[in-house]
Amino acid sequence: MVMRMGKAEITKPQILESAKEEFLEKGYQEASLRKIVKKIGLTTGAFYGYYRSKEAIFDVLVKSTAESFVIWYYQACCECEERRREVGREPFKDYQRDLLFQMIEYIYKDIENFRLLFCCSQGSGYERYMDKLVEIQAYFLLKL
Repeated sequence: MVMRMGKAEITKPQILESAKEEFLEKGYQEASLRKIVKKIGLTTGAFYGYYRSKEAIFDVLVKSTAESFVIWYYQACCECEERRREVGREPFKDYQRDLLFQMIEYIYKDIENFRLLFCCSQGSGYERYMDKLVEIQAYFLLKL
């Protein structure tokens, strides 16, 4: 969807990029919808033709990253548990180290969205995202 605003054309990617910049700078809670739309020459009223709320924009920005990482992390923990049972604790340490590096690589491939999730999500539906990851880890630690 492209909306004409005088000479400028406003698109969803422009709104998302403006929102991402605002969220990264101020965090979700302090981000201003007015500043997001003003930066690209869109009125707040026109904004609602694209998204229903600030939360909806944040969700579009991080949902895919958040969901795919939870799946990846859970599967990695499952594989880790399997590996620990197969080889015992000592040889398992090398596998854990390798898995940690894989996780870091995964996060750095989409670092801005992970910054949004880990550092900028207070006040959004994702503010407890890290808690979800800790719960997954705790589940597997209790099996040790």
